[in-house]
Amino acid sequence: MKEITDENFDNYLETTRGKCVIFFYADWVGSCHQFKINFAQLEQDYPKVHLSQLEVDTNPNTWDRFSVSGVPCVKIFKQTNEGTTVLGTLYGDSSKEQLKQFINKHV
Repeated sequence: MKEITDENFDNYLETTRGKCVIFFYADWVGSCHQFKINFAQLEQDYPKVHLSQLEVDTNPNTWDRFSVSGVPCVKIFKQTNEGTTVLGTLYGDSSKEQLKQFINKHV
């Protein structure tokens, strides 16, 4: 899974030119660890969707820019010629099945 940073976020969205599912996490938050495992397992279920992650403590600009108010958090982004659109946001500790339902709703 690709690790996104403040420095490469915009370039990543522009080069993927599709829908990206980004997991916002903090290493010190216990519930993020299981969430990360569930999220990583989805890569094989969604080969045409770009799944990546961003650590919020070391990347405060992106976290703030997209109003992430807690972790774990997943946001689905779509990059167009008009800019970046957030298609959906999921907060909290979610099972793999809940993550799949969320992704299926938006992609």
